[in-house]
Amino acid sequence: MGTKSTGLSALTGLAVTSPAASAPNGAEPLPQSVAMNSWYLQWTPEQRTIGYRNMDKIDATHVVRRGPSVHVLPEAARQIAPRCTWKGEAMDLDSYMKATRTSGVIVLKDGQVVLERYGLGRTEKDRWLAQSVSKSVTAILAGAAIQDGYIKSMGAPVIDCIPEMKSSAYEGVTVRQLFTMTSGVKWNEDWHDPNSDGYRAGRCCYEAGVDPIVAYMRLLPRAAEPGARYNYSTGETDIAGILVSNAVGKPLSEYLSEKLWQPYGMEEDANWIVDRFGRDPKRQVICFDECQTRLTTVRQLIPTKRGSLERYDCEC
Repeated sequence: MGTKSTGLSALTGLAVTSPAASAPNGAEPLPQSVAMNSWYLQWTPEQRTIGYRNMDKIDATHVVRRGPSVHVLPEAARQIAPRCTWKGEAMDLDSYMKATRTSGVIVLKDGQVVLERYGLGRTEKDRWLAQSVSKSVTAILAGAAIQDGYIKSMGAPVIDCIPEMKSSAYEGVTVRQLFTMTSGVKWNEDWHDPNSDGYRAGRCCYEAGVDPIVAYMRLLPRAAEPGARYNYSTGETDIAGILVSNAVGKPLSEYLSEKLWQPYGMEEDANWIVDRFGRDPKRQVICFDECQTRLTTVRQLIPTKRGSLERYDCEC
């Protein structure tokens, strides 16, 4: 068997909004109405299949530069071919992926690839949107910022790095509580509700000199005491990115290149989606060239407690 280069690979260059995303492999292009509005959570499954491979033509990005050397992730000599029974039907992996609209699966054992498959017309060279896997990347950067002395500790107050959050529900919230989504701040994650926080954050509350996410999040009320309750909040991921960026004094994309992409030997440049003001404390990285292999590389950097199981999806 051969070897695979590791690293979360992505598109190169600064992407700009395009009237329509060109489709790979002769597929129909992303409809113009969708391409001009990058609210991808409202796309149909078919639109996602095309759009997730063309996010560089829809959203602007910052480049995460790779270094001069490449770290190698080997393929195991013995590959696996799992089978399962799903809804009463015996399936191999390919038929299961087709039935569940899965774009890719990868399995590592002892640091070697024992299985790698792609679906939905995707190949190992197609780009893909990493989605919430990027939250783990932001968490890695927070750890690096603590080690580098930019953030005092996980117990440091959020307002130390984002002073605009003073006198809000985030006053008294620690870095640990922010990153574990236990801030106690009220948040509605329903992406299908146009009145939800998930839908409205970053789309309103514009104030001169204040990041629009910060401007929105600091208006939210408290629902519980800090540390008392877990509530999944994508908005807090953006706040976490802003916190790290403020602490280190540079964009996340630049810090990611310095602390992970270059020293670990990622194969390609990555791209971090930026907001409409050109700032990149957002939660998503665009992947390219064996995206799931690169995400698996990032996952190997994160220790897991014995007996726990963590799942990371490149969704479609």
